[in-house]
Amino acid sequence: VCSWCDSVSPLEPHVLRHVSPQMKRAMAWSAVVLTVAASTAEAVRRGSQNSTAVIYGSHAPYAGQPTEAELAEFRGSVQHRASSSFLRTGARANTQDEGAKVLFVMYSDSHFYQTRLQWVLDTWAKNVPQASFVVVGDKPYPNANVKVIETGCPTHSHWEGACCKYAEAVIYAHQAMENDPSYSWAYFTDDDAYVRPNVLAKALAQVSMESGDGPIVLGRLGCNTKVAGPTNCASICAGGGYAASRAAVQSLANNGDNALMSEELQYCNQCDHWADASMTQMMLRRKISLRPLLGINPWKLNKTQFDASLDSDMEPIMYHYMKSEAQMDMMHALFTGKGSASGNTDSNLCSTYHGNTQCAVSDTPTATPWLDKGKFMTLADMASWEGYLEADN
Repeated sequence: VCSWCDSVSPLEPHVLRHVSPQMKRAMAWSAVVLTVAASTAEAVRRGSQNSTAVIYGSHAPYAGQPTEAELAEFRGSVQHRASSSFLRTGARANTQDEGAKVLFVMYSDSHFYQTRLQWVLDTWAKNVPQASFVVVGDKPYPNANVKVIETGCPTHSHWEGACCKYAEAVIYAHQAMENDPSYSWAYFTDDDAYVRPNVLAKALAQVSMESGDGPIVLGRLGCNTKVAGPTNCASICAGGGYAASRAAVQSLANNGDNALMSEELQYCNQCDHWADASMTQMMLRRKISLRPLLGINPWKLNKTQFDASLDSDMEPIMYHYMKSEAQMDMMHALFTGKGSASGNTDSNLCSTYHGNTQCAVSDTPTATPWLDKGKFMTLADMASWEGYLEADN
């Protein structure tokens, strides 16, 4: 129970006028946390057992969601409203081979700037125009040639920090797509993913040609949380990233930056602090069409599955959980032909894509881009693997 919540008072409006938009949204997050914490304390005092709040991944009783009035003073004036021509712009490819123009937005953390972010910059991000690649982080980045947004989001946090960054990512995408009408899609992904930008752009161009310019989000469908409710916070599985059409980004951001942040953080509290589940609730509320994106791999594959993905009729688009430089380098060499094989003769350490064979430097979990398991992963295997990921090895 929060012992100091009763002493917290909201910031005066004149104070908010002198802080940055990012800090305002960080304050909005703090307001949600403090309001929920205070409500929890009040519920305990009253003995309320009527509702459940998610506090850092666990359930605790509290008195209800913050009201719109309580959140409104933290939102400030609506900013960055889209012009009336927003939905009528966006360059559509004439053919699938031409590819859609995609804005790539990657979530990262200053803890990983010198590792994961650098590995991405050294590999697949080289295939993305500089202006079309942005990182949503939490601190400044020393290289001015890389656009890193320094948010006010909690640092080193996979929970509330991720929810905050998911909102900041959409806010930035909306601004960028408004400033550059030629963007027709935005793709949001983690910093431990290997992405094939050209393959993704062609796949999105095909969707645009077949489905028009409506609000569409593509990703791996089928995730949910353990939270009780009518939908269990049913969600896209954003380990595979997700692609949002221009109209979908506009729909998510149509009430302004602060409102978007507030809504995401409220759903974050409801959905066990899973950022992708929280954002999905916003999509469902707006009736955005959610569809599968074939070729993305949200979870690490075993060797059999990995090799099958390279030989599939469906071109692979991305692979998640590439958490070492060796893994990223092998993936890049495999798909671009740039780089050389390690010299290993053990076929169990090698994979081939379109006649190009590359081998892992060793059989350790941090060297191979596949998971050394049997044909299928068991639930126990998945739990063990999730423990490994949480350790950030």
